[in-house]
Amino acid sequence: MKINKKLIIILSGITFMCTSCRDWLDIKPEDEVYGKDLFSSYQGFKDALNGCYMALADCNAYGERLTMSNIESLAAQWNLTSDYYRKADYYFLHHDYTQDDAKNAIKTIYSQLFNVITQANMIIGACEQYGNNIADPASRAMIEGEAYGIRAFCQLDILRLFGQLPQNATLTVSLPYSESADIKIMPVYYSFEDYVKKLDEDLDKACSLLKDYDLIFKYTFDQLNNPSNINLNDDYLAYRQLHFNYWGVKALKARLYLYTGDVTKAHDNAMEIINAKGADGKSLMKLSGREDLLKGLYACPSECLLAIHKYNLRDYSPTVLGGDADRKINPAEQLCLNGTWNLQRLFTGFSITSHNRYIYQWELNTESSSNGQKFPTLKKYYSKYSSDNDMVKGQIIPLLRISELYLIAMETTTSLEEANALYKEYMASHDISISAEDSFTSLDAVANFMLAEYQREFYAEGVMFYQYKRRNSTSMTFLFGETMNEGLYVLPLPETEYNPNAIQ
Repeated sequence: MKINKKLIIILSGITFMCTSCRDWLDIKPEDEVYGKDLFSSYQGFKDALNGCYMALADCNAYGERLTMSNIESLAAQWNLTSDYYRKADYYFLHHDYTQDDAKNAIKTIYSQLFNVITQANMIIGACEQYGNNIADPASRAMIEGEAYGIRAFCQLDILRLFGQLPQNATLTVSLPYSESADIKIMPVYYSFEDYVKKLDEDLDKACSLLKDYDLIFKYTFDQLNNPSNINLNDDYLAYRQLHFNYWGVKALKARLYLYTGDVTKAHDNAMEIINAKGADGKSLMKLSGREDLLKGLYACPSECLLAIHKYNLRDYSPTVLGGDADRKINPAEQLCLNGTWNLQRLFTGFSITSHNRYIYQWELNTESSSNGQKFPTLKKYYSKYSSDNDMVKGQIIPLLRISELYLIAMETTTSLEEANALYKEYMASHDISISAEDSFTSLDAVANFMLAEYQREFYAEGVMFYQYKRRNSTSMTFLFGETMNEGLYVLPLPETEYNPNAIQ
């Protein structure tokens, strides 16, 4: 979509604004007139929301740093033996936040998240002030609901990166929860408990706005991915997998509740999605296995409740992750595993000749450009050829998949029978048959299965660091010779940021 010139001016101001809260009051609110003009029409609201999604998909956020690289390095997912090429990733691997490259990466991520948050706030405020400029109440509700969902998504990751441990914390941290686009207003800092309440309120608001109007209640995800076939008057709010749709927000609730230890709510939200029916009366969304993978859709788009679109994903992902058997890599520059034995270690307990994630998502024969040594590289975001409806199938990075909801439900259920039923269905989508002898014999066994499965399933999706953190794990699978502790799980706020925790 072509973006309004006024929006570009506003976004440029926001990008600068978010670099430092110390500079917050020094910036003149010159965007107020532009904002009024921008939101004088429905098209302006769409342009603003589109800009918000573009910022979310920026490589400094979920286009790379918070999916493929920096966040995965914090979880020791990649083989990095020196800081020559990827300095920030190397320091994150060793959880050394004192180095300049690590500090700059932290500042970049923090600034980009608040860039997105501020844009979402701008849309929320405009819906309240200029919402009557959108003639269709359904369109207004969807735009406002999506903005609340985007804000909550980013604020949750601020909490998961920079906040204290979600349970049994001895280090307490207050964090900013921004609810205004007014650059004259400093965001309020909240304790962990109050911050979580703000997240819950935003997610409730998003759900309340979307539940009566989201197109996902009239059409299936597949139908909305092909809007020309259903004759929508306005197809901008189609493609619900690429928008913060009602079920994506519900999934975000389940993720939040699991992280904060509210297991009953986590389970109930996860099961609501798993059991939900689509507009055609069939399951809302099925687990994605061989059907996607055989088509070269290695990111499992068919099970994405929420994803971002990156039109150039095939161009840049090999420079980050490899994944193309015909391209040699520099293992000090591209992020990879150190040998097939480490990949096989990930799949301990499962047949690597059957498990479709091992077979299809990893390229085993990526050669080093220097000595021909072979390294396993992830091809989740790379395929040689475009797919049908490539925008929603081949050019996406998952943010929330239904696989995660199955794992949440399995971990939080109080019924061993339910856990085993979910487990059998989940593993069948991975081409692994679970017999009675393979079933879990206790809920403790279910819990013990989880950490390794998150690692197998969500490589380069920015999931694993938060799984280690919520457990306060002292070890990580590929972190050798180092012990994790509570302090290492709490990233320091950027030095340019007001930090009440430093003056307590």
